[in-house]
Amino acid sequence: MQRAVPILWCYEHVDHLEARGEWVVCFDEKPNVQALERRVAKQSMRAGRIERQEFGYIRHGTVNFATAFRVNDGQMRGWCLDKNDSEHLCPVLEELWLSGIWRGKGRWI
Repeated sequence: MQRAVPILWCYEHVDHLEARGEWVVCFDEKPNVQALERRVAKQSMRAGRIERQEFGYIRHGTVNFATAFRVNDGQMRGWCLDKNDSEHLCPVLEELWLSGIWRGKGRWI
């Protein structure tokens, strides 16, 4: 719980931080997310029947995904990474920083 306190503080005080010219950015990477496709399209609702969706799916491998979310205004960006390592993550972080919209005072979570 103690590790969560500073993060929760940023969320709670995002308006106060923005008034001081600071922004809050959450960055996360999700390695090995399965890329799936449904075998059969879902059946739409009809009178007296609920929407139906089959359980079968086709696997298309995995993807490593990174996301950045600016809490102040809800802006979000995402990247698919070829591998889950620093060699592929560092260029994303550099692109994020150099994009300009993330510059200034900030708190990275």
